[in-house]
Amino acid sequence: MDTSDAPTSFCPPQPARPCCTPGAEPRVDPRAAAGVGPARPSRCRHAEVDLEAAGALLCAHLLPGARGLADLPDELAASLSAPDAPGVGDWAAAHRVSRATAWRWFHALYAVAPARYRVEARARRAWWRVVESDEPLATIAAAAGFADQAHMTRDIRALTGRTPGEWRRVGLQHSFKTAAG
Repeated sequence: MDTSDAPTSFCPPQPARPCCTPGAEPRVDPRAAAGVGPARPSRCRHAEVDLEAAGALLCAHLLPGARGLADLPDELAASLSAPDAPGVGDWAAAHRVSRATAWRWFHALYAVAPARYRVEARARRAWWRVVESDEPLATIAAAAGFADQAHMTRDIRALTGRTPGEWRRVGLQHSFKTAAG
Protein backbone atom coordinates (compact mmCIF):
# COMPACT_ATOMS: atom_id res chain seq x y z
CA MET A 1 0.00 0.00 0.00
CA ASP A 2 1.38 3.37 -0.99
CA THR A 3 1.29 5.71 2.01
CA SER A 4 2.69 8.75 0.20
CA ASP A 5 -0.82 10.05 -0.47
CA ALA A 6 -2.05 9.28 3.05
CA PRO A 7 -3.16 12.28 5.07
CA THR A 8 -0.84 13.29 7.89
CA SER A 9 -3.72 13.95 10.28
CA PHE A 10 -6.98 12.24 11.06
CA CYS A 11 -8.63 15.61 11.74
CA PRO A 12 -10.01 17.57 8.80
CA PRO A 13 -8.59 21.09 8.46
CA GLN A 14 -10.61 23.64 10.39
CA PRO A 15 -10.95 27.30 9.52
CA ALA A 16 -8.96 29.52 11.84
CA ARG A 17 -11.05 31.09 14.57
CA PRO A 18 -10.23 34.64 15.60
CA CYS A 19 -9.02 33.58 19.05
CA CYS A 20 -6.81 30.85 17.69
CA THR A 21 -4.68 32.64 15.19
CA PRO A 22 -1.00 32.70 16.16
CA GLY A 23 -0.16 35.83 18.11
CA ALA A 24 -3.82 36.65 18.84
CA GLU A 25 -4.88 37.50 22.36
CA PRO A 26 -7.09 34.91 24.00
CA ARG A 27 -10.75 35.76 24.19
CA VAL A 28 -11.88 37.19 27.54
CA ASP A 29 -14.40 35.07 29.38
CA PRO A 30 -17.57 37.23 29.52
CA ARG A 31 -18.67 35.68 32.85
CA ALA A 32 -15.38 36.61 34.51
CA ALA A 33 -15.41 40.10 32.94
CA ALA A 34 -18.90 40.71 34.36
CA GLY A 35 -17.84 39.42 37.80
CA VAL A 36 -20.44 36.62 37.65
CA GLY A 37 -18.11 33.69 38.13
CA PRO A 38 -14.56 32.41 37.92
CA ALA A 39 -12.64 32.68 34.69
CA ARG A 40 -12.84 29.61 32.52
CA PRO A 41 -9.84 28.54 30.46
CA SER A 42 -9.63 29.84 26.92
CA ARG A 43 -11.52 27.71 24.43
CA CYS A 44 -8.54 27.72 22.07
CA ARG A 45 -6.63 24.49 22.02
CA HIS A 46 -2.90 24.78 22.52
CA ALA A 47 -2.17 23.04 19.21
CA GLU A 48 -4.21 25.59 17.31
CA VAL A 49 -2.12 28.44 18.71
CA ASP A 50 1.39 26.93 18.64
CA LEU A 51 1.77 23.49 17.07
CA GLU A 52 5.45 23.07 17.99
CA ALA A 53 4.85 23.97 21.63
CA ALA A 54 1.90 21.56 21.75
CA GLY A 55 4.09 18.77 20.35
CA ALA A 56 6.81 19.47 22.91
CA LEU A 57 4.23 19.46 25.71
CA LEU A 58 2.81 16.17 24.47
CA CYS A 59 6.24 14.55 24.24
CA ALA A 60 7.11 15.75 27.74
CA HIS A 61 4.06 14.04 29.22
CA LEU A 62 4.04 10.80 27.22
CA LEU A 63 6.52 8.36 28.65
CA PRO A 64 7.13 4.96 27.04
CA GLY A 65 5.70 2.20 29.15
CA ALA A 66 3.93 4.57 31.51
CA ARG A 67 0.70 3.05 32.78
CA GLY A 68 -2.45 4.98 32.10
CA LEU A 69 -6.00 4.43 33.27
CA ALA A 70 -6.80 2.37 30.17
CA ASP A 71 -4.36 -0.29 31.38
CA LEU A 72 -6.21 -1.00 34.63
CA PRO A 73 -8.88 -3.25 33.05
CA ASP A 74 -6.12 -5.24 31.38
CA GLU A 75 -4.27 -5.53 34.69
CA LEU A 76 -7.49 -6.72 36.31
CA ALA A 77 -7.92 -9.33 33.55
CA ALA A 78 -4.37 -10.58 34.13
CA SER A 79 -5.02 -10.78 37.88
CA LEU A 80 -8.30 -12.63 37.36
CA SER A 81 -6.57 -15.12 35.05
CA ALA A 82 -3.99 -16.04 37.69
CA PRO A 83 -4.50 -19.23 39.70
CA ASP A 84 -4.74 -17.24 42.95
CA ALA A 85 -7.12 -14.60 41.51
CA PRO A 86 -8.11 -11.88 43.98
CA GLY A 87 -11.63 -10.62 44.40
CA VAL A 88 -12.56 -7.52 42.43
CA GLY A 89 -13.00 -5.53 45.66
CA ASP A 90 -9.54 -6.48 46.92
CA TRP A 91 -7.95 -5.70 43.56
CA ALA A 92 -9.76 -2.35 43.33
CA ALA A 93 -8.68 -1.34 46.83
CA ALA A 94 -5.07 -2.17 46.02
CA HIS A 95 -5.26 0.03 42.89
CA ARG A 96 -7.15 2.87 44.61
CA VAL A 97 -10.31 2.69 42.54
CA SER A 98 -13.78 1.80 43.69
CA ARG A 99 -15.08 -1.70 43.10
CA ALA A 100 -17.93 -0.31 40.97
CA THR A 101 -15.51 1.69 38.80
CA ALA A 102 -13.26 -1.34 38.25
CA TRP A 103 -16.33 -3.42 37.36
CA ARG A 104 -17.62 -0.79 34.88
CA TRP A 105 -14.22 -0.39 33.19
CA PHE A 106 -13.76 -4.14 32.92
CA HIS A 107 -17.28 -4.80 31.63
CA ALA A 108 -17.00 -2.00 29.06
CA LEU A 109 -13.76 -3.45 27.69
CA TYR A 110 -14.40 -7.20 27.92
CA ALA A 111 -18.25 -7.30 27.73
CA VAL A 112 -18.37 -9.76 30.61
CA ALA A 113 -18.49 -9.33 34.37
CA PRO A 114 -15.14 -9.76 36.16
CA ALA A 115 -16.49 -12.66 38.23
CA ARG A 116 -17.59 -14.49 35.08
CA TYR A 117 -14.20 -13.83 33.49
CA ARG A 118 -12.47 -15.37 36.55
CA VAL A 119 -14.71 -18.47 36.35
CA GLU A 120 -13.97 -18.88 32.63
CA ALA A 121 -10.22 -18.36 33.16
CA ARG A 122 -10.18 -21.11 35.80
CA ALA A 123 -12.18 -23.39 33.49
CA ARG A 124 -9.71 -22.71 30.63
CA ARG A 125 -6.76 -23.62 32.85
CA ALA A 126 -8.48 -26.85 33.94
CA TRP A 127 -9.58 -27.69 30.39
CA TRP A 128 -6.03 -27.27 29.14
CA ARG A 129 -4.77 -29.75 31.73
CA VAL A 130 -7.58 -32.17 30.85
CA VAL A 131 -6.63 -32.32 27.16
CA GLU A 132 -2.85 -32.12 27.66
CA SER A 133 -2.29 -34.56 30.54
CA ASP A 134 -3.40 -37.94 31.83
CA GLU A 135 -3.89 -36.77 35.43
CA PRO A 136 -7.09 -37.91 37.13
CA LEU A 137 -9.90 -35.38 36.71
CA ALA A 138 -10.38 -35.06 40.48
CA THR A 139 -6.71 -34.09 40.85
CA ILE A 140 -7.01 -31.46 38.11
CA ALA A 141 -10.19 -30.09 39.73
CA ALA A 142 -8.50 -29.74 43.12
CA ALA A 143 -5.35 -28.18 41.65
CA ALA A 144 -7.41 -25.66 39.65
CA GLY A 145 -9.33 -24.55 42.75
CA PHE A 146 -12.69 -26.19 42.12
CA ALA A 147 -14.73 -27.53 45.04
CA ASP A 148 -14.95 -30.95 43.39
CA GLN A 149 -14.82 -32.70 40.02
CA ALA A 150 -18.51 -32.05 39.31
CA HIS A 151 -17.93 -28.31 39.78
CA MET A 152 -15.08 -28.43 37.23
CA THR A 153 -17.21 -30.49 34.84
CA ARG A 154 -20.03 -27.90 34.89
CA ASP A 155 -17.65 -25.03 34.18
CA ILE A 156 -15.77 -26.83 31.39
CA ARG A 157 -19.05 -27.89 29.77
CA ALA A 158 -20.29 -24.27 29.93
CA LEU A 159 -17.03 -23.10 28.33
CA THR A 160 -16.55 -25.74 25.62
CA GLY A 161 -19.87 -27.52 25.20
CA ARG A 162 -18.33 -30.87 26.22
CA THR A 163 -17.50 -32.51 29.52
CA PRO A 164 -13.90 -33.31 30.50
CA GLY A 165 -14.67 -37.02 30.11
CA GLU A 166 -15.84 -36.47 26.52
CA TRP A 167 -12.65 -34.55 25.77
CA ARG A 168 -10.61 -37.49 27.05
CA ARG A 169 -12.70 -40.33 25.54
CA VAL A 170 -12.84 -38.95 22.03
CA GLY A 171 -9.37 -37.43 22.13
CA LEU A 172 -10.69 -34.09 21.00
CA GLN A 173 -8.14 -31.33 20.66
CA HIS A 174 -8.77 -27.59 21.10
CA SER A 175 -12.11 -27.22 19.33
CA PHE A 176 -14.46 -24.85 21.12
CA LYS A 177 -18.16 -24.72 20.34
CA THR A 178 -19.28 -22.13 17.80
CA ALA A 179 -22.63 -20.60 16.87
CA ALA A 180 -22.98 -23.19 14.07
CA GLY A 181 -22.07 -26.17 16.25
